[in-house]
Amino acid sequence: ALLVGQTAIIIISALKRLWMYTQAYGFTLSRWWGIAGAILVGILLTMCFIGIVRKIHISSLMKWMTITSLFFISICLLPNNEGWVSRINTQRYLAGNMPEIDYGYLTTLSSDVYPTLADFSQRPWPSQGTQMPKEKSTPSYIFNLCWIYETQSYLPNRDCLKRLLQEKRANLVEQTTKNRRSGTISD
Repeated sequence: ALLVGQTAIIIISALKRLWMYTQAYGFTLSRWWGIAGAILVGILLTMCFIGIVRKIHISSLMKWMTITSLFFISICLLPNNEGWVSRINTQRYLAGNMPEIDYGYLTTLSSDVYPTLADFSQRPWPSQGTQMPKEKSTPSYIFNLCWIYETQSYLPNRDCLKRLLQEKRANLVEQTTKNRRSGTISD
């Protein structure tokens, strides 16, 4: 029972640190599964403690722990975890609770995040009050949004994305022209 109690203290400490890390740097699928795993271990430790106190036979305890684990994992797999992670991160950023958002990570998730990213691209951003500040419009972010636009048709306002793509292309052409003139790159 003492060992179960000590392990519970370690799990609580790990959850606290993981939660603080999530608050500072945003939510990811790995952090979600880390929290879910720690909760599962906590549930199993509680079952072990109850089994020790009530002197339940080990085979019966293991059967119920296995059923509980399968049920918990099944429940964790039911919701749209990637969409949930992207929604939490974009909402926290729009509310001003995150200094910046990891576009690269969000665009590597599955197509479940497209509606959230499309909605996010249309909203005013807290730092500039515009739809997409210049310093935030990285080529990979715009490319991924354009790919979403072309393949999924989720964007309610397609003109915004077309304008962004045209601006980025114009900037790339201008930068290439400057580089060629200065001799930085050749044909």
